[in-house]
Amino acid sequence: MHGGYLHGKAPVSLDHWRVTTASLGTATSTAALFGGRPQIVDASDGTWSYEVFTEAASINVIVETPDSIGTEFVLWGRDGKIAMRGDGYTLDDGSADPDAELPIAERKERAKKGLGTAPETTVYFRLADDPDLGIFKFIQRGAWNLERNLARDGFYDKLDNSDGPVLVELKREPVSFVAKQGPRAGQTVSFTQTELKF
Repeated sequence: MHGGYLHGKAPVSLDHWRVTTASLGTATSTAALFGGRPQIVDASDGTWSYEVFTEAASINVIVETPDSIGTEFVLWGRDGKIAMRGDGYTLDDGSADPDAELPIAERKERAKKGLGTAPETTVYFRLADDPDLGIFKFIQRGAWNLERNLARDGFYDKLDNSDGPVLVELKREPVSFVAKQGPRAGQTVSFTQTELKF
């Protein structure tokens, strides 16, 4: 499940969900549920898969266990491999994340420049409209807003305290505001972000 795609090398954000799969059956079923049509995608390595640009901005999903969702802080190298990974405070090798004590604005700036880790949230789920279709995955890289909103809304606590699978809304939410400072001060900034809600 994707909130965008690459056009050449440029990322493009979507208002509706895009699904990719190696299964034509899954692509066809997803299109029947949420609109759109399966299209073949050719990869540079000679493999192929299907994608569906759905008409759904909101999809109800089943998150089965607290382990089905998690956030880690990752720094990707220029070679496409992970250079650093941890929980935002401690790296996998046991050392401290060098940016752990910085204010969020500075952490975001360092991450944008490829110098520090950024949150990466992964969610595994089933579609509420067709749970037998299989397990889907959504990954949000640079998920500063998503992680902040999940923490603010007590999402992880609610999930930990649930007795079993929970129904969650996975949503593409339009956001618009007037920038108060920076190079776009006074201009309206618009984008679409992902939200998860019980």
